[in-house]
Amino acid sequence: MAPPDVYAIRAVSERPMKTRWNPVDLVCRHGEKEVTVRTKLARDAESTAVCVAEAVSHALLLTNGFRMAEPFCVVVGREFARDLTAHYGFEKPVRPGRHWGTRLMRRGVLEVEFSTDLVGRLAYPPDLFRLYLADVILGNPDRRTHGNILLAKSNSDRRRFDVIPIDQSDAFLHPSAMIRPEGLRARFDERRGQMLDGTESVLFDGGPTLVEA
Repeated sequence: MAPPDVYAIRAVSERPMKTRWNPVDLVCRHGEKEVTVRTKLARDAESTAVCVAEAVSHALLLTNGFRMAEPFCVVVGREFARDLTAHYGFEKPVRPGRHWGTRLMRRGVLEVEFSTDLVGRLAYPPDLFRLYLADVILGNPDRRTHGNILLAKSNSDRRRFDVIPIDQSDAFLHPSAMIRPEGLRARFDERRGQMLDGTESVLFDGGPTLVEA
């Protein structure tokens, strides 16, 4: 199911976040409501590939039972695209049209650099192994970077946390690999998933039954 369209009406970030893809928070109109969406703005072929990687990764992770930030196709008009380019001083202009974004999560969410001591705070520790398998399938080499997972208070036990994967920008080995199909095929057999710290202990505790499941 495709994420719903929302229409960007104003920027709320003072400056883009300090990542290679420079995400920007936009207030968007969603029916009669407004939502704040963390948006990756396409400005060239590679950043368009980032949006595709994010959308496909989001769908796969959601299908495999992970909690995810709510996705949106953010529609940016021509005039607003020009305003964003000028406001942020982007060297390459923002493309009008659809961009990838997710609802900005504020409450009950921790941005962490995951470490072994956090395993005991998870509602379902085997999620770490499931996430590793998903990242191998997605060719995502960038899970261990600080902030690329969130911990959100679990709905089943408010004293514990669920793992929320975010920032799948480098899935499919790198956005540049998606631009030319022959380049992607040439790297098809590479394995690029990264285990988060503590995944090994979860595997040892769960044993063969966990892996089979």
